[in-house]
Amino acid sequence: MTTSNQPAIHPSTRVVEHVAEHTGVDPLELEPLYDAIDPDALDQLFSRAGGMTGVCTLEFSYAGYLVTVAVGDGDTPDISVAELGTASGGQTEAAESVGE
Repeated sequence: MTTSNQPAIHPSTRVVEHVAEHTGVDPLELEPLYDAIDPDALDQLFSRAGGMTGVCTLEFSYAGYLVTVAVGDGDTPDISVAELGTASGGQTEAAESVGE
């Protein structure tokens, strides 16, 4: 078993950071993530320690954006942030995908 001096960044933290980056605001200025989804459940769902295998995708609305968290064969979930459409209630065509 190998260890790292750097702690892993929780998926919930990464979601807030990516939405803040996408909107151009400080992460502390965003609404609390727990208003949209349970951060602990999100972290556990996408944690390899949680025993998840296979492909998993979760979509939810947060701070006016559609957030998609997906994991496949890699250890780090990919996070996509897309602006929610205002007139149609759907997703706009432009989306930003951020992965590590």
